[in-house]
Parts: sequence; C-alpha cells; structure tokens
Amino acid sequence: MAKQKSGCIRWFVEPGDDDTNGRIGLIIAERNASDVSFSSNIRCGDGQPHNLWECSKEFLSVLEKSRVSLGLNFQVFRRFKDGPILKWKFVDRKNLLTARQHRDAILKKIKRGSEIPPKSKTAP
Repeated sequence: MAKQKSGCIRWFVEPGDDDTNGRIGLIIAERNASDVSFSSNIRCGDGQPHNLWECSKEFLSVLEKSRVSLGLNFQVFRRFKDGPILKWKFVDRKNLLTARQHRDAILKKIKRGSEIPPKSKTAP
C-alpha cells in the first residue's frame, strides 16, 4: 500500500469496469505515480470485498478531473486512521472537499437556516 502518515485519511479508488481499470493503470504510468498501489479483495465497511487502488488525494483529483473526458467509471472510498474503509460521496466534485471541509460546510448550513434547537432543560 502507498505510504501514508499515521492519523490521516487514506484514499482508495474502485474501478467500475475493466476499461477504467486499464485507464487508471495508464494514468499511473504516464504520471510515474509512485504513491499508488493496487490491492484485491479488500473487505470494506459494507462487508463486501473490493478491488482498490490506494492513492493520494492529488492523484484522486486527477482522476476526478478526467472522469468525463476519459469516460472513467469509478467509486471512491476513504479510511480514517485504522477505521473501516467506507464509500466516499463528494460534496463538491470540482473541489474534492476533505472530510474537515465537508464537516465545516454542514455546520455552516446548520448555522444559516435549519439550526438545531438547543436541548430544553427540564427540572427533575
């Protein structure tokens, strides 16, 4: 697997078809991406085995920008620290928000309009 700092988010890509898998391999070769590695039958948080490319956030950004032009079909997974590998859904595909930015965006939405009412204190 690619080298990662402890305590950070690790990113994975699962090709949706053989064509996408081949194209990811070509992109790795073209970019001489040493931070990408392939693992098969990795059990994820959904309990199912997946064939995943572990990659950097930068490489993931390259794939996302090429999704339409190259006809790439893939899903993104992430793993925080030693937790389970879970499917990741982008908030904004253009910017590839990090987990912290995602959390902050949700908090801003809550503060703007649909603020969660504080818990009412009741006397015992």
